[in-house]
Amino acid sequence: MSLGIFNTVDEILQNSRDFIVEQETKAKTKANIGSQLETIAKELEEKGRTLEDMIRAATILGNVADENTQFILTKITGVINSALAEMFKEDKRSISIKQTMYRNIYPHFVVELETEEGVKRTFKQSGTGLAQVISFLFTVCLIDARKGRKLIVMDELLNGLHPDAKVIVKNLIKVLSDKFQFVIVEYGVDIGKQYEVVKTNSVADVIPYQGEAYYRDLSLKEE
Repeated sequence: MSLGIFNTVDEILQNSRDFIVEQETKAKTKANIGSQLETIAKELEEKGRTLEDMIRAATILGNVADENTQFILTKITGVINSALAEMFKEDKRSISIKQTMYRNIYPHFVVELETEEGVKRTFKQSGTGLAQVISFLFTVCLIDARKGRKLIVMDELLNGLHPDAKVIVKNLIKVLSDKFQFVIVEYGVDIGKQYEVVKTNSVADVIPYQGEAYYRDLSLKEE
């Protein structure tokens, strides 16, 4: 009888010790979790402050970018309108450029043409020749503003342009040639170094033109 009681007491004591160890383990686990939670909370707080700083910085940069964009668009608009005033002295035209967001992601520029009578047309309604001139001037101004490589390739860009307007654009190219490099594929324009595409059988070679001005020489031959 007495041995049974001792065994029972030992079992109770062992269970108590196991319970105490288990509670101590849980307490340590709880303390570790609490420490981890405290660390995570501090990290979240720091990251929250960083996020706030980034949001403020993004807002400032966005405002500066918007101001710079508007400044550049105003400059481009002024250059194009000055050129249009020279090209169309008897029929004044001017443009306005607005910036919108395409699908709320991509910046999109909307060009609107206004006649002397106040009639407004979209860029596509401006006529092929005029639209090409505006596109040419816009491209030149944008490349200059972005400080990119000043190389422009023009593949029959001036096709359909009025002869008087073509002369003005030709003069613009000459003025800009000290800052920009132009590669032009165009009919009826004698400017800069000229090259001929000469095809022999199935091979086409690009060779320097040996005369002074190709189209002028051609007109003289025809005469």
